[in-house]
Amino acid sequence: MIYAEVLKLVRRRGLMIGATVVMLGSLLLVIGIVAGLHAHDPRGNDAVGGEQGYTAVVFLLLVFGSFASGMIGATAGAGDHTAGVFRDLVATGVSRMKLLAVRFPGALLVTAVLLAAGMALAVAVGQLNGPSSGSIRSELPGDVEMAGLLIGTQVVLACALATLFSSRGWIIGGLIAFQWIIEPLLIHATHVSLIGGAIDQFGRDDLRRYGEELRFGEGRALLTIAVWMAVAIGLAAWRITRRDA
Repeated sequence: MIYAEVLKLVRRRGLMIGATVVMLGSLLLVIGIVAGLHAHDPRGNDAVGGEQGYTAVVFLLLVFGSFASGMIGATAGAGDHTAGVFRDLVATGVSRMKLLAVRFPGALLVTAVLLAAGMALAVAVGQLNGPSSGSIRSELPGDVEMAGLLIGTQVVLACALATLFSSRGWIIGGLIAFQWIIEPLLIHATHVSLIGGAIDQFGRDDLRRYGEELRFGEGRALLTIAVWMAVAIGLAAWRITRRDA
């Protein structure tokens, strides 16, 4: 059933084109702009490549990747309901909890392919204009962990909330607004440990969104993330078991 869920997402051409453009096309556009500026004025603009270029691409991947992962997760969560096939799926005798359970790994697998392509692009950029393979090799495992954690949690949250509300569009917009506007304001004002701040603990300094005012241990960070995920999935499970077929 997970394979079938992956196929359902992949066959949505609009979704896949949109997610690919947002997650990878945006990176290529920025890289092209930077390369053009350097070609026009080499002294006033840094060249593409090296460790600095690699880090910049990874940071942009975190930004644009969170948008694309929200699109994929929300589509996985609300797709059956918006397409009007949820009743047919229930009628086959498959449990509702199983229908919910396969949505998460299906969305995560599709997003993981795009994330892997984005990280490969970042590594390739890092080799331009003077290879920095040593430093990049040491940073890559931690950067993959940070990116996977941020984008993976975004997928799960989007999928769970879309299941809860049977909606896709405003879930995507709401998550983007919360992650990049509301949450930073709350964290800077109260220093409360929200999910973005917890994920931030696993990134190196160049990729962290918050300063020294928000620093705590990885154990507390993992607990915070686990609580957010458990609440979101729990609400989705409660809703799907009570939804009229």
